[in-house]
Amino acid sequence: MSQRIVVVEWFDAGYTDKESSVDVFPPAQHTVGVLVEETDEYVHVAVNMYCENGIVEPIDGFFIPKATIAHMRDVGPYVCGLEKTL
Repeated sequence: MSQRIVVVEWFDAGYTDKESSVDVFPPAQHTVGVLVEETDEYVHVAVNMYCENGIVEPIDGFFIPKATIAHMRDVGPYVCGLEKTL
């Protein structure tokens, strides 16, 4: 897991087919979370993280197909236990 926070702008997979007969596309979706995994086919972004007693694990999130992603931007590091420093 990279432990980087990312913003992913993506479109519903049903509207990304080049032969789609849709004239008006729905608005893009934006997902903000921790980048868990990135492959040639998809990115896995966790939107909730378990962070306690040295265990850092994704709880839930999204698998977003690469073909549906318009932009992905790195925001910064995910820091477990950040609330203790505030």
